Amino acid sequence: MVLTRVMELELFKISLDKTWTNISQRVRTFPWSAFDLCTDQGWAYGLPTPWLHNFCLEWMVHDWTTFQRYLNELEHIKGHTGSEYIHAVHFRGRKANPLLVLLHGWPSTFIEFLPLAARLSEIGYSVLVPALPGYPLSSFVRSPVGPRETARLISEFMKALGYRAFIAHGGDWGAEVSVWLGLLEPEICRGVHLAMRGLAGNEPECELHTLEEREWKRFAANRYSKGGLYMELQTRETLTFAYALADSPVGTAAWICDKFLRWTDGRGGGPEAAEAILTREFLFHTLTLFCAGERAASSLWMYPGYTAEQQRIPHRLEVPVAIFALPNDPVFPWPPRSLLERHYNITRWTQPAYGAHFAALETPDLLYADLIAFCRS
Repeated sequence: MVLTRVMELELFKISLDKTWTNISQRVRTFPWSAFDLCTDQGWAYGLPTPWLHNFCLEWMVHDWTTFQRYLNELEHIKGHTGSEYIHAVHFRGRKANPLLVLLHGWPSTFIEFLPLAARLSEIGYSVLVPALPGYPLSSFVRSPVGPRETARLISEFMKALGYRAFIAHGGDWGAEVSVWLGLLEPEICRGVHLAMRGLAGNEPECELHTLEEREWKRFAANRYSKGGLYMELQTRETLTFAYALADSPVGTAAWICDKFLRWTDGRGGGPEAAEAILTREFLFHTLTLFCAGERAASSLWMYPGYTAEQQRIPHRLEVPVAIFALPNDPVFPWPPRSLLERHYNITRWTQPAYGAHFAALETPDLLYADLIAFCRS
């Protein structure tokens, strides 16, 4: 996705009713009998068949139209660059503050940030919640597009809306995009608030300065070897895996729910406790957007796009940076502060007592307070 002309904006409404009928039929005809012998494996090999079967039955009778009506009460904008477009939800604030840009990752969608954006707009902030390229409800992506190019697109979107100052927050891919926004737009970026490490820490162990940093690198590599198979698969076998997700709503549900439940801090209660924190309704809505919106396959292109782009930070990010360091991410543990400070101008550091991968879902009140404190500083 290369910018070829000035971004044009278009208001629109969401309507997934026709595609939802097709998704519902495919879920109802899934061959559950092929998994009858898998019912006694617990969570050791992925989602247990009884859990997934029950989840899908409830998903099919869930009232999606009520949530769709709620979404259509919000301001949805498409930013067109030729035949492709970025979608965003725009909350208009009353005050002349910098725009807050909230950036999701995978397997999330823009709805992860809607409650937080609404709360911030209630106290006067303007907030933009974009959908990453290829994700619901942005346009399809048919080739690799990485965080750096995504940052360029979102920068164009903000400028087309008339904003000339912003603060970016993100986790997962959203953290990478936020760092690139600060690097690419230092004159108008007022700060970057990170719930994951972003580009810092990608250097090899031989370039690290302290024993603590080298021990972290080995610990992070061990975590990744156990939990990073999804990333290797989605990076190296993107198309092969995309066919399966595009064809099977049940397969998409299994893959996405597995990651949400494993990457959420259940605080000792396991996947069942994680589900209670996230809520089944949130999972239903997320899956409907991916499946009925036909973006489960398209969303994978960020992975090879990241590999194709420059993965190491080109120079220190000098705009103010806040770190919101959730302590229990199972795949991407936080580096030592010394390492991060070589790459970022850190002016605020917060480490909640709990939380893993999804700050806006797991620690919404803490994240809300931390964002406000960072903006006011």
